[in-house]
Amino acid sequence: MIRWFLILAVPGCGALLAGWVVGLRAALVGGVLVGGLHLLVWACLAATGRRAREPGRARRLSDRLVARIERNRRRASPFALVGGLLALTPAGVAVVGGPEWQAATSAMAIGFNVGAFAVEALAIAGQSRLLAEAQ
Repeated sequence: MIRWFLILAVPGCGALLAGWVVGLRAALVGGVLVGGLHLLVWACLAATGRRAREPGRARRLSDRLVARIERNRRRASPFALVGGLLALTPAGVAVVGGPEWQAATSAMAIGFNVGAFAVEALAIAGQSRLLAEAQ
């Protein structure tokens, strides 16, 4: 999962950058690509909470491990949700506002999403390690 996430994250940031330079269509394509990637990460993190509870009950694992998985999920989920929304804002602003507003929101989206991708990559790796420990 982490390898595919990183393979898709780099072109996603490139598409956001192209939206900044080229215009509305590229901003829309970049926003949909990055928003979809954040949605996949959020779904993966949401599913790991459920996958951790079931073996934890069956094998009588400590509640501490399940709590760590839940805490990891809760910490990374806002980055996925806000990153997906911020990726779509330059396209919306390009329709309503002028090119200077699109440039400003594109810069904000690129800056936040680079950090969000790093946090999400670390969260996916941590969740995989904790789930392997639980099972």
